[in-house]
Amino acid sequence: MNEKFSESDTLKSNVNNYLHYGYLPPEEIPKFWLELPHQDKVPTEVSLTATIELFDEVFREAIEKSTGSGFCIVPLSGGWDSRILLGYALEHFPAHQIKTYTFGSQGQLDYEIGKKVARTAGVEHTAFDLERVTLEWDHLKSSTRKTPWTYPMDSFFNKYCYSEMQSGADFILSGFMGEPLTGGHTYEVNGTDVKRIFTASQQLVKKSPLTLPGYDPVESLPDLPENTIFLDHQLFDLGVRQANCTAPILTYKVRWDRWGTDMGFVDGSKTAIITPFIDPRWIGYWLSVPETFKRKRALYLDFLNAKFPRLWNIASKDYYGARNDQGPLHFLMKKKYHGKILLNRKFPHRFSAPKEMVNYLDYDKAFRKRDDYQEILSRAFSFLEARNLIEGFHPAPLIDQHMNYTRNHSRLFLVLIGLALNLQIEEEESVSPA
Repeated sequence: MNEKFSESDTLKSNVNNYLHYGYLPPEEIPKFWLELPHQDKVPTEVSLTATIELFDEVFREAIEKSTGSGFCIVPLSGGWDSRILLGYALEHFPAHQIKTYTFGSQGQLDYEIGKKVARTAGVEHTAFDLERVTLEWDHLKSSTRKTPWTYPMDSFFNKYCYSEMQSGADFILSGFMGEPLTGGHTYEVNGTDVKRIFTASQQLVKKSPLTLPGYDPVESLPDLPENTIFLDHQLFDLGVRQANCTAPILTYKVRWDRWGTDMGFVDGSKTAIITPFIDPRWIGYWLSVPETFKRKRALYLDFLNAKFPRLWNIASKDYYGARNDQGPLHFLMKKKYHGKILLNRKFPHRFSAPKEMVNYLDYDKAFRKRDDYQEILSRAFSFLEARNLIEGFHPAPLIDQHMNYTRNHSRLFLVLIGLALNLQIEEEESVSPA
């Protein structure tokens, strides 16, 4: 083992930060955040009409700059952003030139509602059942090598679906950044300790922390630039989390590094990834929208309803599978969901965790039941144990607790797998010839 590598301050910092966040914060907020271009083109008034007219222009310009000659591919979920993109796609392209997909497993709202949206829109749809996708260490390693230091499973599954869906000079409409500024990401900022609030919100594993004694995640955050139009909590959410965690998952970029709606190509292809929601005019507009219009995403949902009422009126994940106008049903389904959670906590052997709100996969179940996930976990644990990088790390009790339903360690397992993958890649690159 390379002693210099194992004892470096950078290594220790990366291990601690990844164990806390599940990604690595940047040393500084990207310089492109210091100004938003084209702010002279942002509407001065905030209204439903202004919202519609602005995104009409943003979307048209995004696809005019970036489209290939193939299919328009729209990933669908149980939320709103993908419906807006699908509605606009149908305004600009014939239905036979549009393909949609969802991924997850049966019973998950993202998986099931996405199919309903596609059926209502009358477009071709593919549903990827991730329970049928066999994972191997080298699959995850290849994906992690392209976009390191983020959530490895999320990144792999997004890239898997991109690869399966693209067939040439297509383009993928990504909903990246559709939610954060329109009311989907709100923070209770008490006092001025925004850093402390942010790091608490970003602690990926609330129990069983494995960071070194004395580690303070606040110290890993960059200083904030002055004289920007962003509030402090927005700079942390967008310039730290979205730039370094979410963007690599949804694209092939190591980090979000510039304004613009063209986020590169699917690896090894001519299929472009287009992100209309990060047009700087759209972001600048939402920075000017009063908070009262963002509560429960009120203006954003009015925008969707005014443009595409049929898509707006389909059940959503936000409403636990009910429609917007089904308040009583929403209440009942929410109660039912939380009742399932309580039953699972009290009697985990008899009642499985509810699947409705799960993203990607039920990893709790996967680590207990699937040989491929157990093999990947074993590879990760063997790597980490051999290097003795985590003080007090003893995998056997964690595995026993999980397998015996004493504790659900699936989130911790995912972080440890990601840590082992990234460290193994860095070790290999450090000894490879230049």
